[in-house]
Amino acid sequence: MARSQRTFRLKYNEALDFLAAGGRVESISGFARKLAVSRTTARSLIQQLRKRGLLDSDQGPLQRPVHQSDYYPRSQVLETTEILRSAFMNWIIREQLRPGHYVDEAQIATQLQIPMSNVREFLIGLSKFGFFRKHRGREWRVEPITRDFIGQMLNLRRMLEVNSVAPLVGLPHSDPFWPTLQSIRTRHVELLQTVGGETLPFVELDNRFHSLLNSASENRIMQVLQEAVFFIFHFHYRWGSSEEKARNEQAMVEHLQIIDALIERDSDRATSALIAHLSTAQNTLVASLENPSGDIR
Repeated sequence: MARSQRTFRLKYNEALDFLAAGGRVESISGFARKLAVSRTTARSLIQQLRKRGLLDSDQGPLQRPVHQSDYYPRSQVLETTEILRSAFMNWIIREQLRPGHYVDEAQIATQLQIPMSNVREFLIGLSKFGFFRKHRGREWRVEPITRDFIGQMLNLRRMLEVNSVAPLVGLPHSDPFWPTLQSIRTRHVELLQTVGGETLPFVELDNRFHSLLNSASENRIMQVLQEAVFFIFHFHYRWGSSEEKARNEQAMVEHLQIIDALIERDSDRATSALIAHLSTAQNTLVASLENPSGDIR
């Protein structure tokens, strides 16, 4: 798919987030500024919104609620790096990619229909954290990592992510962060009311939530660490299915506490909720490392 198509679909999804959070189209120029697109693209987005019955004119609020089915699937809006991240996430969750396994650049590129050079760059990036080691030719070996390294990474994550709260609370109401955060909140509620803590939907949402906190605060170090933290948790944190589902549901409740505090611009409460959430996640991971059988002691 051409980059321009992915960009349009990404901006369409952002427009849905904005409108679902109570925004309205005041003018084509204003809508273009809100989404950081050209007037031509803004006009095309409005036409698409009207075609799908979400707007009834070139101005105004939503004409009906936004549903998950209104959004373009993530696979149709992701950039190459995000496609790789999403694919590796699925392989890890389905336990098709574990320490000791081998992956081949060419096979991944063919399967995902992306350039092999992008696959190689992605693996090189993760190899810097010790997750992969070049084996031979185009093969890479998935490597185990030490408990000390895990502790160091999670402590750094906690420090950087907690420090992102204050800048987020200070963002203006017009910032795209807020409708995106509201959309993520809605998705949390939907999951809790339907499938609960099923692994794949939760992990996608968890990654999206923490990535938003880090990207919106423009903390470049944390944005790089985010992938490493994801690999740490899902390479090593594997409870039995019943315990994992309950743990995921509790994590979503904790996310909602953080989100609600951010929406209310309560920096202290958001910080406290985030510290509690990260501490719980880290303690659970440490316990799973000490008890790899999956039975909580």
